[in-house]
Amino acid sequence: MKNKPDFIIIGSMKCATTTLHDQLAQQPGIYMTEPKEPNFFSNDEVYAKGLDWYASLYQDAKDVDICGESSTHYTKLPTYSRTLDRMLEYVPNVKVIYIMRHPIDRLTSHYIHEWTERTISEPIDKAIDRYPRLIDYSKYAYQIEPYLNALGSDRVMPIFFEHFIKNQQKVLENVAKFIEYHRRPVWQDHKHENISSQRERISPVRDAIVYSKPITFIRKQLISQKVRDKIKRHWTMQERPVISPDRIERLQYIFDQDLKKISRWFDITLTCTIFKDKVKNQTNVCFSKKDSIEVNEQCNNEIGVVIIGRNEGERLRRSIESVLDQTNKIVYVDSDSSDGSVEYAKSKGVEVVCLNPDEPMNMAKGRNAGFKHLIELHPKIQFIQFIDGDCELLPGWIQEGVSYLKKHKNVAIVSGRRRERFVDASVYNKLADIEWDSEIGVVKYCHGDAMIRAEVLTQTGGFNTTMICGEEPELCIRIRQNGWEIHRIDCEMTMHDADIHKFKQWWLRTIRSGWGFAEGATMHGKAPERHWKKESHNIWFYGLILPFFIITLFPWGLLLLSVYAWHFIKLFRYGKQKKWPSRTSRLFALFMTLSKFPAVYGQMKFHINRVTASTANLIEYKESK
Repeated sequence: MKNKPDFIIIGSMKCATTTLHDQLAQQPGIYMTEPKEPNFFSNDEVYAKGLDWYASLYQDAKDVDICGESSTHYTKLPTYSRTLDRMLEYVPNVKVIYIMRHPIDRLTSHYIHEWTERTISEPIDKAIDRYPRLIDYSKYAYQIEPYLNALGSDRVMPIFFEHFIKNQQKVLENVAKFIEYHRRPVWQDHKHENISSQRERISPVRDAIVYSKPITFIRKQLISQKVRDKIKRHWTMQERPVISPDRIERLQYIFDQDLKKISRWFDITLTCTIFKDKVKNQTNVCFSKKDSIEVNEQCNNEIGVVIIGRNEGERLRRSIESVLDQTNKIVYVDSDSSDGSVEYAKSKGVEVVCLNPDEPMNMAKGRNAGFKHLIELHPKIQFIQFIDGDCELLPGWIQEGVSYLKKHKNVAIVSGRRRERFVDASVYNKLADIEWDSEIGVVKYCHGDAMIRAEVLTQTGGFNTTMICGEEPELCIRIRQNGWEIHRIDCEMTMHDADIHKFKQWWLRTIRSGWGFAEGATMHGKAPERHWKKESHNIWFYGLILPFFIITLFPWGLLLLSVYAWHFIKLFRYGKQKKWPSRTSRLFALFMTLSKFPAVYGQMKFHINRVTASTANLIEYKESK
């Protein structure tokens, strides 16, 4: 009697896994489990039933049968992060099959499925902003790479959905060969339709009544089909949802980065734009000898990651998961969190450094502590990737960054594009996304997310731990003074979660920015650097000097309000030059004008603190998650 699978269809959700499962189940000598998706290795409540329960799913199989199951939960990172470890304990030699579909099409079908199940009720654009899983489950390299690293490419079979539906018999034969089924499988022509494909929203009470046998008989006898269809439309999604152009652009940025890795694996070029045309005729999908997993292993020996955070909650979970996908040399530095962050990081095998809660904390201290600990553990590391705990490292960045620094020996720091994950969740998130959209090429500064040469950090002594903000630009000044360059390249690097939904949060964040400008100008404001001198003068003029004259010269001083109008128009035109939508340009102009008031308050706080020699404390604006 069999008690375990020979192969598993691990995903992806909404990619015809049910169709493949049913076709295999109809072939003599192949035994597929019922239920189709036991989700044993992924779902904690199912795993708690024990191995005996899982083995019982195969008790009706013959000894000569090839056994399999199909659970798409097995490729739903980061939701089910323990799946692979559990699987390897019980079936270390299992083979897996993974089906990929155009990532945006899969996301849309996933949304419809969850809408019909009532787990999502928002329109699709808002759902994309609110539910990261819609995007995560379409990042195929992110989902499948752990299996490749653990099982090897000979035990992982990739299938493209678009090729599958066009060449059903051929794909079925390829699957049979992969699972070592030595008969010729025959495709059975029958239509399988998922409930979600009908786009009919479930309702337990309604369905129990309307679809019961007595009521079904009565309504078919007494109510015409036309009337029944009209009633049914009230709980049915009438048309396939359409994603707005700005969300499409954002999704393409994300998925194209993931597809770069898929492209290297299969030695083909894939982007969202050409995905369908490329894969329809891709007759033999196999891993290239130039497999990037080997490259990743080399990168893994050369780079380590430092994550800093304080009460980031779910944001930190996503951050750690995204980094584990690219390297295992990770140090998390915690600033006295009370939300279980330390325990979670340790549970993932991440090295943890806890800052002393009795001493003033800041991000510079965290980064230095993480760097020191990482070098102690791995002294041969050449590059350090710093990432904030509210950011996710996008697939492929580690390899891109390491390759770039190896080719450009004069570059000390390289960073890529940082984007806002929930850009349309609030006006303030939108403003943060605009802030990250800085120039590409040789730059003066970097954000907190950046890849730095270890030797450069050692030479400069690391970040300035007296600063509560603005420590990255200050470090960059000292690095450039030593003859190094700082580059920003056109490559997706991180996804940031500002999580600002209240005006008060934005106000506090802008106070912190004002403090940073003042401190930077005080330290490096003299020629030739004149660091943030102009920005500080601008803040004082619009935030304090101009309001002073408006009030003291009242009522004639009211004419000076036209200066703010001129400032608004100048910023609005800047936005239009950047080809932003009019609404985005207006928001940018409005909040940049308004920001002068909290920023000047931040400047005053810094100078008062400096004169009184008081201890500087963090200015926090985020809420714990």
